[in-house]
Amino acid sequence: MVVGTCAKQIALTESDDKELIDNCFIGGLLHDIGKLVLLAKMVDKYEQAVLLAEEKNIKLRVAEKEIFDTVHGDIGAYLMGLWGMPGPVVEAIGFHHRIDNYPGNGFSPAIAVHAANVLYYENHPDNIVGAPHKMDTAHLQTLGMSEKINHWRELCTEIFEQDKNDE
Repeated sequence: MVVGTCAKQIALTESDDKELIDNCFIGGLLHDIGKLVLLAKMVDKYEQAVLLAEEKNIKLRVAEKEIFDTVHGDIGAYLMGLWGMPGPVVEAIGFHHRIDNYPGNGFSPAIAVHAANVLYYENHPDNIVGAPHKMDTAHLQTLGMSEKINHWRELCTEIFEQDKNDE
């Protein structure tokens, strides 16, 4: 919920397109749904992925790839595509950890969810499994958006503080 709220807040500063803003929120809300699928269907193997990420201090998605030969973003995007979610939501879920492979060349739900997810973990380091997520500043720079990161960080700070107060 927090990543969705942050992605929506970022989108509100970048666009007044209601559909885009809604897709940012939905993408952020559902960005890790692939983890739930893996946990529900293969809990023992998912625990192996978590342990591998922690032991080797690698990103969880790298451990997922080693254990499952796929990652939660791809599983979630596939499922949401089957369920008929809008393309930009599916893309946000599928590309949130690999935004440098995203084919778009401007602001999108994928960009908003990537940024919101990274900012979430910056503010919730105890929730990180394995190596931390990093903002893809190089890719954002190629899109002319790297100078916006600090503004997005400031926008989301209040959301993260409220989340900590609600815990």
